[in-house]
Amino acid sequence: MRESYHQNVGNPIQREFLPNTRPDTEFPAPDPSPDRIRRMIPATVFAGTSAWMLSRLLCGVIPDGYAFLAVVVLWSVYATLRVSLIIGNIIWYGSLLLILVAWSSQPITVQYPVWRAISAYLLGWLGSELLLHGSGFATCSPLLRVDREVCRQRWLGYSWVVRLAPAAASLANESLAVPHFAEGFLGSWCLITLALALRTSSFAVCRTVAWETWRSWLTYNPTRQNAPGVWQARTPQYWLRVILLAITLYVLAHAHARSPWVGHWARDLAIEWFLLVVVPISLALPVLVEAQQYRGDPASPAEWERIIHGVRTSAEPIERDSVYLGRVVEDGSPVLVPRSVYREHAHILGDSGSGKTSLGLLPILEQLIAKGDCSFVVIDMKGDSGELLATLQSAAERVRAIHGRPIPVKHFTNRSDRSTFAFNMLTQPFWHTFEPYDQSDLTANAVGANYGTGYGPGYFSSINMAMLFFLLTKYPKARTFRDLAERAKHALATANKRELRDEVKQAAGHMLMILDRLGTIDALNVGPDDPIDEQIRQQAMDFTTLFREPSIFYFHLSATLTPGIAPEIGRLAIASLLSAAAQSVDRRQVYLVIDEFQRVVAHNLAALLQQARSLNIGVILANQSMQDLKTPDLNMIPSLEANCRLRQWFAVSSSDDRKRLSEGSGQTIEQKTNRDFGILRPEWVWLNKVIWPHVSISEDVKPRISENEVMLMTDNPNQSILTITRGAGFAQYGGFPVLLESHFHIPETEYKRRRMMPWPGAGNGAFVPRDEREKQPAKPTRKPGPTVTGEVVGGGPASDDFLSGLDELLGFHSHQPPRQQPRFTMPEDES
Repeated sequence: MRESYHQNVGNPIQREFLPNTRPDTEFPAPDPSPDRIRRMIPATVFAGTSAWMLSRLLCGVIPDGYAFLAVVVLWSVYATLRVSLIIGNIIWYGSLLLILVAWSSQPITVQYPVWRAISAYLLGWLGSELLLHGSGFATCSPLLRVDREVCRQRWLGYSWVVRLAPAAASLANESLAVPHFAEGFLGSWCLITLALALRTSSFAVCRTVAWETWRSWLTYNPTRQNAPGVWQARTPQYWLRVILLAITLYVLAHAHARSPWVGHWARDLAIEWFLLVVVPISLALPVLVEAQQYRGDPASPAEWERIIHGVRTSAEPIERDSVYLGRVVEDGSPVLVPRSVYREHAHILGDSGSGKTSLGLLPILEQLIAKGDCSFVVIDMKGDSGELLATLQSAAERVRAIHGRPIPVKHFTNRSDRSTFAFNMLTQPFWHTFEPYDQSDLTANAVGANYGTGYGPGYFSSINMAMLFFLLTKYPKARTFRDLAERAKHALATANKRELRDEVKQAAGHMLMILDRLGTIDALNVGPDDPIDEQIRQQAMDFTTLFREPSIFYFHLSATLTPGIAPEIGRLAIASLLSAAAQSVDRRQVYLVIDEFQRVVAHNLAALLQQARSLNIGVILANQSMQDLKTPDLNMIPSLEANCRLRQWFAVSSSDDRKRLSEGSGQTIEQKTNRDFGILRPEWVWLNKVIWPHVSISEDVKPRISENEVMLMTDNPNQSILTITRGAGFAQYGGFPVLLESHFHIPETEYKRRRMMPWPGAGNGAFVPRDEREKQPAKPTRKPGPTVTGEVVGGGPASDDFLSGLDELLGFHSHQPPRQQPRFTMPEDES
């Protein structure tokens, strides 16, 4: 069978590609399922009781030398498994050989004080293990690495006292005249530690901490997941912990059997289980209660900032340059995606209300912005709430607090009653470096007037480009779409055939309508000669600044309210970004984020993703479903699958999408068990204990993630499925989808506050177009220059036929009204 089929379904981490270091982020593995815990704890009790019974049996039948030899053998096996160095194995095997030689020459008789000292040491050792395990578990992330290392080092010394002091007291008991000194010392110490714990917390808290510590030590990480970022227990194997517990109970039984207080076996068993459970946890209780004060919940929004701060300040450079997305559901390991993955584009999907924005897009933006070394262009095609702009502003303020330098946030909207910064593609610095044919191609592509290269679409695309080329050549000083629209109207009325062919005039209506619509947006038409505040002109969006210094441009474009003009403005922003990148020499990393991107880019999606990667622009796209990307005349899915390195699904409601995700999750080996009960009926379950059914096991190749699991993920509001092709850093998942759990990075009250945050006011370069329009003086109805009226000098009413004027002069009236052309005011010729 191929090895590639044997991938972990929950976390297919490729260990051979992981870095040699481990991240500073350290989460505990999730608790096993309740069913598994219910199976593990009785198995542990059964193993300990069996060891106790074996010990009592050896005490009464076999000499002490054999019992002591069994203990030494078990300890030697354990030490061999724990110590990986050759020198350690030699020491332990050498010690075992010496014991065997000494016992074979003369049987060893172990007295009660020795058994008591050994049992006291084992109780202290068990208390030390519980102390280090519980304190380490409680001080995992989100506690910062420096803080948890300080705490653990402070508690390490006390753990050695807990380990050695009981055995030392037991050995000192032989040289002191005080009877039962060891027992009294151990009992007094437990009472003192219990009193110290109760001094800082209640009895209920102490009881809960004791139970949780025991349960965690016995059942922690039973499958021994060792993914990067998972906290490892001191005794990682579950079965080793059970063996050590059984050995301790074995020695306790031996010591108790030789003590003066030996009695009925049931009473002795209860006493030794009580000592095994109560004494170690009592010795460690003060530290465990103190450690609980440092314990944080990774699922809490209040702890998200500490997790991110730990990632941002990590001593591991790969982790420091990564984005934290959440935790793998299987083993709790952190998902740390290097920023280089986002430079090769990402795609986020999710139904409305699935958390695509709040759980996916916003945390990613905040972390990328917090680096303080890149720029962003965010195009919001939903425009239904303000949390996206509020998040950008909050992240910019955090950069000011962290790095001491501000990141300007400029917003744009096509609504005339809200403040906006000016954005004019025709005044961008790169515009003057292009030739007129480049300008016409760029504008046609930006406004959606390039329909493709087919026979019909190519013809009308050429018509639009010819019209734009004529305007930009004849009127090179035109700096706004409003000017271009006015000149287009004049050209269609007055241009001769040598300047503008008739077929261009007849088919250029779409181009004229686009220019007319763009001319109505005041924020798109702030020219160098407009009577407007100079600060508005100076603070206008300049896309070349994005590649020189960190900046954030936000476009609030509701494709629902303005479905005609919003996509065109978004395409103008994208075209300006790509053109500015092409003209920049030292390009800073820029991220282009488009929510509901299918409304903006469609036919040129593949070209956008390919060009953006070479221009140092990372594109993060978001939409609801893959089915939105497939229309009868266009399929964008192959372009996305070929050009996006990361894809994250937050909810999959479409049956086609569920099937696509399941089929693309890879394949694994699944075992199918068939039971043949013969003449017995299957519902007679109780007979399974008496009659073993015939069992046959077959293997089959199945998808790693079934459609049922996709449906369960969709139903869970905090889960998503992540796919990364060509893993990097600590995100080495072999291209297989992995189920992860994400949580809100801000409290619900803060999220609601951001959603309801008022739109920014005017000032510092932002203006309200409606207010500025009211401030400007009334424009003259006619501009200087000749007025085209179509009238004949000396004639009557305006007409393009001089005979109509002659007929009227002679008194002949035509039955049809004279043909008139619309009156245009021609500005000064700037050719």
